[in-house]
Amino acid sequence: MLSFCREIPDKAPPKKSAPQEAALFERLTFESPLGPLLAVSGRGRITALRFEGWKGFPEEVSRIPERRDEPILKALGKWLESYFAGEFLPPPEISPLATRWENDVYRETQKIAPGETKSYGDISLALTGSKDSSRAVASALSRNMAAIMIPCHRVLNAKGGLHGYAGGLERKKFLLRLEGASFRED
Repeated sequence: MLSFCREIPDKAPPKKSAPQEAALFERLTFESPLGPLLAVSGRGRITALRFEGWKGFPEEVSRIPERRDEPILKALGKWLESYFAGEFLPPPEISPLATRWENDVYRETQKIAPGETKSYGDISLALTGSKDSSRAVASALSRNMAAIMIPCHRVLNAKGGLHGYAGGLERKKFLLRLEGASFRED
């Protein structure tokens, strides 16, 4: 579960310079069966976990110092090893930079257990009492910066088929199969 989420403030604070901002974070790249995963942490929490080459990942991440000794990144590495070995444990602490709506969607998405799936409409219904916001749910999940940890790969279209995944549909299929989830391949 998301234990702490930073929300994007209505008025953004003054922008920090890239070197000053990079000093607040650490990064580390992990090898996985799906290719390299780039993790970013700050203040003892994971802030991003993305497949290398994932669209929408800021270039500035390359300026963040790599730290193999950061405890939260070590914990993430152990968690990823367990995950890809088929042992689905709760992920380490995560703190994505997101709007209130995105955080609500991410929390709801984290309730989907490995091996299960839900539709964008199901998440909309849980959050708003209506399936009318399913496109807003899809939009929020398209900005998910924490692959696997916020399991947007478990969210399918209304017919149980694959629909979008910033990491690529082949990776989404792999993750769903690893977890034993059923889905339609159209």
